[in-house]
Amino acid sequence: ALSPGMAEGVMRRGIPASRITVIPNSCDLELFDVPAEHGDAFRAKHEWLGKRPLIVYAGTMGFINGVEYFVKLAKRVSEWDPEIRFLVVGEGKEERQVKDTAASLGVLNKNFFMIQQIPKREMPYVLNAADDNVICY
Repeated sequence: ALSPGMAEGVMRRGIPASRITVIPNSCDLELFDVPAEHGDAFRAKHEWLGKRPLIVYAGTMGFINGVEYFVKLAKRVSEWDPEIRFLVVGEGKEERQVKDTAASLGVLNKNFFMIQQIPKREMPYVLNAADDNVICY
């Protein structure tokens, strides 16, 4: 299970606790509880970001993840507000296709950016830089 709550759900279905292992999926709350300065530092390192709103996808770029949708969203949002930035952090089999789609839609390195996978200990800085109050219609 990916969380204690999921493990409880499995146990309710009759699987004994001795057969269940919890393997958290980025649920290290202490690791991700960082001061705002860490997000500010990430923003300062990226001239394209600055104080602009940021929406982040962090993870694999495989067929099942549908990250191309994120590119299409960036294109659509750029027509509404070109200052909103989209960032993909990760790698995967569909990485080239995502990048090519972003280039063909004219958003690559304008309001849509990609960086390679980074160590988990650095991910809190990226996520801290992301906005939690951006609304997309």
